[in-house]
Amino acid sequence: MKKYTCPMCTSTDAVVGYGRRKKVLRYFCKRCQKHFSVNPRFLDSKAILSDHLDGLSFRKLGRKYKMSPMKAWRICEAELQKLPDNNQFTFRYCNQFSTTFVFDGKYFPIAHQDYDWVLLWGVDYFRHDMPIIFVAPAESYHTWSKFFFYFRIIQHYPQLLVCDDNTNLKMAARKHFPAVRIQTCFNHFKENIRRELKIRSEDIYKPFMRRIEAANSVLSTGKVGCNSPKSQRLICRAIFNRYQPFLIRYFRCGCAKNRTLDLFLIRKAFYH
Repeated sequence: MKKYTCPMCTSTDAVVGYGRRKKVLRYFCKRCQKHFSVNPRFLDSKAILSDHLDGLSFRKLGRKYKMSPMKAWRICEAELQKLPDNNQFTFRYCNQFSTTFVFDGKYFPIAHQDYDWVLLWGVDYFRHDMPIIFVAPAESYHTWSKFFFYFRIIQHYPQLLVCDDNTNLKMAARKHFPAVRIQTCFNHFKENIRRELKIRSEDIYKPFMRRIEAANSVLSTGKVGCNSPKSQRLICRAIFNRYQPFLIRYFRCGCAKNRTLDLFLIRKAFYH
């Protein structure tokens, strides 16, 4: 018969059986006078964690593996504690990254907190690796500066940085990487335009938005019968010149609150 160790006093000889409750075995320790339970059923903790990472909630894990949601959480928490720290792992074993990175932040809710926290991440554009991740209360200049400081610890200096229109991120990147080139992500750029001009709810500026998307398609794919860079620049210049009076009026009337449609960014995006 297998002997179990008391979790209180770590004694084995003083442990005696005390019955069972369904599939759970109950024991009694004569030395410390404590009861404890043991579930002899084998649970594949790695499979449970894998299912949770694939999107199953703790409630669904409990139904699948016939356990309480709290126990499923404890198993996943114990398995996650065994994993090494991502930043320490990068510092010790990884040193091969490309010079192009995409940086952004993902907000997530925190229990008993009025505001969401953010996960700061940077993805190697060509190798699809995340060398550094960082959890912070907000995307402030201080948190982004601390995030980029880890890149200097691993002695890696990106040369091209792609990000959204976040001023704090760009200022922190300039501080730690003075020679870096910063490019605004086209998807974020277009989404900011849609939000400012209310493209989804109003039809007045939809032709303007379609022109921007067409210019982006020409720049990225070289289609529409214009494979040469010179032809692409001519098309983009024609689109920009056509809508330049509208953009100037847009700024003069004070409609742009966060200067998302700055003419310099528009020109840089079109003539890239």
